[in-house]
Parts: sequence; C-alpha cells; structure tokens
Amino acid sequence: KILTINIVSCLIIFFCFEIVFFIKSKDIENIDNHKFINIPHNITYEELTRTHQNKINLDEQPIGLYNAGEEFENKNNSIIITGCSFAYSYGLTYGNTLTYKLAQKTKRPIYNVAKPASGPNETLYIFSNEKFYSTYKQPEYIIYLFIENHFHRMFSKIYSLQSNKLRPKWNIDENFNAKQQFCWYKPLFLSHIFKYLYREKVTLNYGIVDEEQYLKTMLATYKQIKKKWKNTKFVILRYSEPNIKTPYLFSPEITKKFQENEIIVLDADEIVFGKTQKRLIGKKYKQEDDHPSALAFELLATKLAEKINKNEF
Repeated sequence: KILTINIVSCLIIFFCFEIVFFIKSKDIENIDNHKFINIPHNITYEELTRTHQNKINLDEQPIGLYNAGEEFENKNNSIIITGCSFAYSYGLTYGNTLTYKLAQKTKRPIYNVAKPASGPNETLYIFSNEKFYSTYKQPEYIIYLFIENHFHRMFSKIYSLQSNKLRPKWNIDENFNAKQQFCWYKPLFLSHIFKYLYREKVTLNYGIVDEEQYLKTMLATYKQIKKKWKNTKFVILRYSEPNIKTPYLFSPEITKKFQENEIIVLDADEIVFGKTQKRLIGKKYKQEDDHPSALAFELLATKLAEKINKNEF
C-alpha cells in the first residue's frame, strides 16, 4: 500500500510539473526570438526560416532572418552566412552584426540564415530544403561560422523550457547522401532536468569531438548546395570560443579532406592577427555572455572583406 501510494503521488507530482512546464512553454513559444531553439522531425521550412517583413530598426537586436547590403547592385556576388548564435551576431545591434559590417565592406548583399543554438544538423536541414533555393539567388559564397560546440550539437538534444522538440538527426551514407531520422518528443519536465545535467556534465566539458561526423555532415550539406548552385563556394570559418583555453583546430587530415572536396577552411584568428597565435577571445573581443563583440566583428569583417574583394580564396 505504501509503495503504491508513493508511486501514485510521484506520478501526480510529475503530471503537475508537466502541466506547469507545458503552459510555460506555450507562453514562450509566442515570442519569435525563442521559437527557433530546437527543431523537431516534422517542423515546416517556413517555421524554421521565416523572415520578418517589417523594416529592421538599426538600434534593435535582429530577430529571425535578416539581410544587409541589398542596396548594392552586384547581387550575383552575394554571400550567405550560416551557423549558430555567433554567426547570428546574438546580442548586437543590427549595425554591429557581422552581416551588416561585411555587407558594407564588400559592397555586396549578405543574407544571414544562422540560428542561435543550432549547428551542423540544422544547417544540413536548411540546405536540403527545396524552398531555400527558391528564396535566394545563387550566391558566390556560403560561409559557415564554426565553433567547437558544434561537435556536441550533432549528438545532443538540448531540451529547454522554450521547446520540448529535438534537433534534426541524419543518416549519412558513404556517398554523403543524407536521410533525416525520425525524432521522438520527450516530456518537458524530464527534458528540462536532462538539459541541465547534460550542460554540466558534457557541454561545458566539451567531451565530444567527432571530426569525421562533422566532415560527413558538411560534405552532405555541400552536396545539397551543389545540386542547385554549382558555382557556389562553401567556406568553413573557424571561430575561437572564449571559454576554451586551448583553441580547437581541425586536424591536418580533416583539413585535407575538406580541401579535396572543394570546401574552403579558414581561421578567424589567423585572418585577423596573422600567424601570431593571438585569438579573438579577450575582454574587448567578447560580450558578457561570451558572444563576439562589435569590435571582434569589425576586425573580422574588415580582413575577411579584403580577402573576398581580392578573391584570395
């Protein structure tokens, strides 16, 4: 009897927590800036990549997709930026974003399709969708801003109060054909507990580094791009994370495989500082939450634009 009562009591408590978390989740999902956190197996392309139609206030943080440099004429030489919150320029006003700065310095339209908290799996999802290619004209470059945490995001679920949904998962064969796996929803209460356990035990410790899986995911992404845009160049731009003392660098073997498959690999630290081993991680190069600062993007956009304008890669 005591055991039964305890079990029933736990189930009631669990159910009550689920109701609270569900209501909280519904409230947050009405806020556009939070809806992109996780992607389920059945999300629509429009939900993931919808564009806000209202003109962006230059003093506000951009929400959703945003573009810059559309006033410039050379639209055939446009650039698409993708990645996570670093590429998205999270926390910065529109005029200080990497997108805006790069547009002004290259005199080209720059389209940003980055999503905070996303990674390689979400990037493959975007570039695997037919509707993406009817939204944009063929760019000269697609630049993927890579940080080390993207390794973990290929395997993590990252549940949150914002959503009980899952990241997209992929089966990628030896020819880099990708098929999306079915992802199951999980209870919000348990998911929230799991989120913090995962964050403490894995994410902050950076316990997962799988270069081969990342390579496969990027090659599958580029294969999707090349089906539609044969002349577009795909660039992986590595960016240092301030909370990592020793910077992660791609191994020579993986870099060679990228190059053999016509993927350009660049290093943000090297672009800005040359081969001095100096990094964009000091206090003036980051915001309080460790996202890149306006100064960091000013330096990176300036040097990156010089390379693009001179066609050095």
